[in-house]
Amino acid sequence: MEFSKIECKKLLCLDVPTRWNFTYMMLDVAIKFQVAFEKLDNEDSSYMAFFGDEGPPSPSDWKHAQDFVKFLKIFYEDTKSFSTSLHVSIHIAFHQMATIHFALDKTTMNLNSILAPTSCDMRLKYHKYWGNVDNINHLLYFVVIFDPRYKFEYVIWNFQEMYKHDSNKVVELTNCVKDSLKKMYDWYKSLHDEQHRPEQPLEHQSDASTIPEIPIYLARADAFKKHLREKDTIDRKNELERYLNESVVDGDDQLDILVWWKINSSRFPILSRMVRDVLATPISTIASESAFSTGGRVLDTFRSSLNPPMAEALICAQNWLRTTITQFDGINVNEEFELSEKVFTSTSLIYLFSKLPL
Repeated sequence: MEFSKIECKKLLCLDVPTRWNFTYMMLDVAIKFQVAFEKLDNEDSSYMAFFGDEGPPSPSDWKHAQDFVKFLKIFYEDTKSFSTSLHVSIHIAFHQMATIHFALDKTTMNLNSILAPTSCDMRLKYHKYWGNVDNINHLLYFVVIFDPRYKFEYVIWNFQEMYKHDSNKVVELTNCVKDSLKKMYDWYKSLHDEQHRPEQPLEHQSDASTIPEIPIYLARADAFKKHLREKDTIDRKNELERYLNESVVDGDDQLDILVWWKINSSRFPILSRMVRDVLATPISTIASESAFSTGGRVLDTFRSSLNPPMAEALICAQNWLRTTITQFDGINVNEEFELSEKVFTSTSLIYLFSKLPL
């Protein structure tokens, strides 16, 4: 490595056929050692024989590997972001979805690239799940709108870029997301108003002469408090509009969206509660190792076809067996094994003698 002046400290790894991310990691490390591979022809006599008739990687093969690494890196980084569980990640899902959309379009249009056929198949699968607005969870749009750095204009701008050849699609998506957001906000607002509804004083009849006279300045103060309550009610009705009409925040990538909403929760009490619930939603509840592996699943076709009573019986039996095993922790396993072996040997001898002819 020192002779080839390679500074990379990573170790080469073999490909795992059932895991696409291992293909990326293998190629990502291998291209850093391209010079070392090329020098092995002179340093190792068995290098050429290892590849057989196909021969070692050619310069065009290394070029293709670099193209694949650049292409697969987008999916590798997005997969790691989707799989995180210690940080808020749902607000970046739409950004990554748009990045994948444009990357597939760009690669598909480049017919001279070796990636074009693969990109065409991936693009069809992408549009199967993400091409129709009815198939997309609108929370992926809401979290971008709730990000003070982007808001609704960013979503509309991406729609215009993604579907620039179909203006009706852009209008449909925009109206659909706007209606869903309004319905969600109305539901949270009704919940907020119900929890903060002022208690009505009990009405009772009394002699007018017994009611104490309220000073004029206190009456004016009560009228002012009533005015503030009415104004606050009006402001809450327009809370969503006020947030969307404000200018976007000039923040960098390090802006903590949770901290921003915590600071502004007094200005947007209803929206802050919405954001709290939406941001707590994970992008996926399935680990990337399971979602992107082409290997067999935990349940095969036979087991996944079990009816509910049988599945419940198997789960209960497994639970009972585990509980039973823990009850034998204090037993000397070696002694029990020797005793069982003696019993088995004696039983076998008795069986053999019983079969002997008299």
